[in-house]
Amino acid sequence: MSKKLIALVLVLILLLFPSGVRAAEVPRQELSNLTLFSTEQVFKAPFNQATYYFTLQPYFQAGGHCFLDLFYTHSDILDYEASNMSVLVNGVPIASRRFSKEDAENGSWRVDLPTQSFTQGINQIQIATKQSTSGSNGQDIDNTGNWVVLSPHSNLHLELTANSIGLSTYPYPFLNPFARQPVQSTWYLPNNTNVEDIKSMLATAADWGSKEPYQPLKFNVKVGKDNPGDSDTILFGQLKELPGTGNSDLPAQVGVLSFSQSSNGNGDTLLISGTDSSGLAKATASLSSPDTVNQIKDNTLIVQNDPAANRPQKQTIGLAGSYTLSDLGYSDIVLGGVFHQQTSIVLNRPLNWQPGSSSYINVHFRHSVQLDPAKSALTVYINGIPVKSTPLDANNADQGELRVQIPASELNKPSWTVNFAFMNYLNVNGSAKRYDEVAWSVLSAATEIYLAPGPIDNSWGLKEFPTISRPGQSSIQATMWLSQQPDQEELTLAAIIAAKAAQKGQQINWNVVLGARTKQMENNGPVIMVGYTQEKERLDGLKQDIPAWPDQNGSYDVAPFVSFIPTQNNAAALLETATSPWNKQQPLFVVLGTKADSLSKVSEVLSNSKLVDQVTGQLSIISADGTITSLSPTVENQRNQPNIIQQRPVLGYAVVVGAVLLLTLGSLWLIRRRDRVGRP
Repeated sequence: MSKKLIALVLVLILLLFPSGVRAAEVPRQELSNLTLFSTEQVFKAPFNQATYYFTLQPYFQAGGHCFLDLFYTHSDILDYEASNMSVLVNGVPIASRRFSKEDAENGSWRVDLPTQSFTQGINQIQIATKQSTSGSNGQDIDNTGNWVVLSPHSNLHLELTANSIGLSTYPYPFLNPFARQPVQSTWYLPNNTNVEDIKSMLATAADWGSKEPYQPLKFNVKVGKDNPGDSDTILFGQLKELPGTGNSDLPAQVGVLSFSQSSNGNGDTLLISGTDSSGLAKATASLSSPDTVNQIKDNTLIVQNDPAANRPQKQTIGLAGSYTLSDLGYSDIVLGGVFHQQTSIVLNRPLNWQPGSSSYINVHFRHSVQLDPAKSALTVYINGIPVKSTPLDANNADQGELRVQIPASELNKPSWTVNFAFMNYLNVNGSAKRYDEVAWSVLSAATEIYLAPGPIDNSWGLKEFPTISRPGQSSIQATMWLSQQPDQEELTLAAIIAAKAAQKGQQINWNVVLGARTKQMENNGPVIMVGYTQEKERLDGLKQDIPAWPDQNGSYDVAPFVSFIPTQNNAAALLETATSPWNKQQPLFVVLGTKADSLSKVSEVLSNSKLVDQVTGQLSIISADGTITSLSPTVENQRNQPNIIQQRPVLGYAVVVGAVLLLTLGSLWLIRRRDRVGRP
């Protein structure tokens, strides 16, 4: 890059952020309470353990007071002299305590965690128990009175410090993986925002969804000049559109990224921009490229090349196909000790994908050769169903392998809890020792999950919205169809939809259409329409396709299967799905608000895991009070669908008249033929 170009850019950034200082001068402190387990952890064997993983990004340092708060109950017939619980961090024991009569019904334990026990990358927290009621492990193996329950309210408290904040730590601090609400920023688009600005915003939202696939992402997108009262802000748009930048002599097709921290510490600002639409696209793609972000040294980056052009396409976990536990972030899981040892992993089924019957989990494992092969085994359970077992013997001690078919009854479940139960048997009856050195098993991170192609459901519903790709499609072109001048509610909802699609493993190249539909959107796969019931021009062409559309009297015309729908005064928003009228192999989703602030209710529903489960069928109505009503055709409704005359009167009558003419002509031909045959 020329010196003249660098100088121009630096002047430009100074004009844009006159109060900017180096972000590294102001460290950021983060306090976080992470839930360890979503459900109760039930321990019923002599030796048990539960494992929790979290990732410590390279820009975070653990400091201050870090601790575990454990809440539990246990059987009151435990032998308290021989029963205890321990906490390990990355395999290193941190603390132990005995169970007692006093904590049987309401046990709690705060365990201080030394900060030096944490490492950069994936960290492992283990809660291990030794439980005895009789002094004999052999007798306690199947003793139903031998139990400990770890409460889901148990949590991990972390106090973290980020000493250097800037472009190199993106998406932090604007997206904080340790916060209860991860999105920690307000996004701004310029006044009179255009298609390219919105595409940049949707691509960034999708990138965040792929980076944070499990927590709801609630965005706040605004239009116009940023508000000094906002803490952290991200500005999207071409340089000429952003206030205070004016015209510059920068060459065409150049992207600009800049990070600035205000001098009064109120918040950080990230600029995602470019000299034109091509430059803006390059800047956006750079932030989605981990290789690019890892190489950033300063808080200003001029992007001349498109990193997306050279980025290898890596399969996103959550799509159908083959991947390993290592791909999911797991390392080898060590299960040390005699008798029952087990660990569980939850696998989410890719939405809108019905796995085929040949789907399987190929378990890789190894174990101690000292185990008794006649009594040692590995059993795999899927959603509590025992599926397959294999003995632990000399043949599989170093490189064991067990292929387990996913049961047909579980193939379409939303998730699979896979339990790997090892029986590490030694001839140690009557002994209280664990024998970790000689009794152990290891579940390998090379364990493979394969989801085979299955039957394709050609119908589209709201249950898995916004899943829009078909099975086997790792990427797809789709259209976000917004109003001619989309407001903040529309743009916020569009960002949430893009993020949720990415969280479900979809790689979508978003096409954006504003206002009237175009040929371009009709040829670009699935369409998601977001707008308002007052947009008559956009809705008129969809009346025969969607389940409900507003009429002029404040009510709705509806499909035959819709038995009830509130008036527009009582309905805040409608979510609808249908087959696209432009491509019968693609879906059309329609999200309509009844007034200016009603789309915010849809954003709240899509950002709430409990509420979004209520959105199903072909039509969901969100009432003004927040009630969600979902409707779909029944078998009887489908039999009573309107006939061709009801749906298309002119075409219907033409068909009927044509049929009558054909019948008449056929009858005349038969009469004449009979007369000819009957003549002498």
